[in-house]
Amino acid sequence: MPIMQSPPERDPTPAAGQLLEQVPDGGAVVLFDGVCNFCDWSVQFICDHDDGTLRFAPLQSPAGRTLLEAHGFDPGYFDSLVYISTHGTFRKSDAVARIGRHLTWPWRGIWYARGLPRPVRDVAYDGFADVRYGLFGQKDQCMRPDAQRRARFLQSSAERATGDQTA
Repeated sequence: MPIMQSPPERDPTPAAGQLLEQVPDGGAVVLFDGVCNFCDWSVQFICDHDDGTLRFAPLQSPAGRTLLEAHGFDPGYFDSLVYISTHGTFRKSDAVARIGRHLTWPWRGIWYARGLPRPVRDVAYDGFADVRYGLFGQKDQCMRPDAQRRARFLQSSAERATGDQTA
């Protein structure tokens, strides 16, 4: 049984259940900082190199906040990447390693980083997280996925009704 770095799992609310239905079998949701330029680039990279089963939502979006709350996080949680799958909810370096399972070689090798002790991995994760805005900058609003990637992004029913693609 995996050791998770997250609050205890909760039964998804109807809204969260609707979002999770958009995830293909064997897939997962990646919640990311939608105003972080590095995070934006990372999501684009993942979309280009994964098996197609990952779905994405900015932490700041209605979909992201709904999923955060349904999985025991404060809806204002922006401290790290969050990976949600049928195997659990993971954050920080555990989330990065889990994403690695979906990538093509040689990027899939990221999965094997989980062999390092979590405290070591998380110190590196936190250190980078502390300087990412300074190194790569940030946006005034969440990224807008291009037409090619739009289907990979989860949207709440309210977002779909208004056509909103941002937080």
